[in-house]
Amino acid sequence: MIRTCCATALLALAGCYPAPADDPQPAEAPEATQAEPRTAEAPAPDTLAGEFRVAGIDGEPLDAPQGIALSVDEDVIDLLPCAGLVWDYTYMDGALETQRRQIDPVGTLCRPTPETVLAAEAIDAATQAIRTPSNGIRLSGGGHSLTLYSQ
Repeated sequence: MIRTCCATALLALAGCYPAPADDPQPAEAPEATQAEPRTAEAPAPDTLAGEFRVAGIDGEPLDAPQGIALSVDEDVIDLLPCAGLVWDYTYMDGALETQRRQIDPVGTLCRPTPETVLAAEAIDAATQAIRTPSNGIRLSGGGHSLTLYSQ
C-alpha cells in the first residue's frame, strides 16, 4: 500500500512539471519582451581627462617589460614614463585631433621603447575616441589604435 501511495504521489508530482524538451535550446522570448541588442561600442564621455594605462596598441595587447601610461587633462596628453612625449588635443562629440608638441629631446627623461614609439604613433594618428564594451577608451585613426583603461 505504501509503495502504491508513493508511486502515485510521484506520478502526480511529475505531472506538475513539463516534460523535458527534445531540443535543449531555450525557446525565444516573444518579440515584445526581447531586449534591444547591445551596441559593440558607444561614444566616449564628454571629456578624456584622467589617468590611464595602455592596455593595447593597434589591436594587440600590450606585452612590454615596462608599462605605459597616459595622463590626460582637458587639453594635454602626456605619455608616461617618457617626459617629452606630449600632445595638445581637442575632443568634441567623438572627434579627436592631436598635435604633438616639439620638445627638446635633451629634456626627455627616458629613451622610448619600441612600444612607446608605437603608442606615440597611435596618438599622432588618432581622429576619434570611443568607449569599448569593456569600459575602456580606444583612440583610433590612420590605421592605428590605442586601448586605455582608467587607473
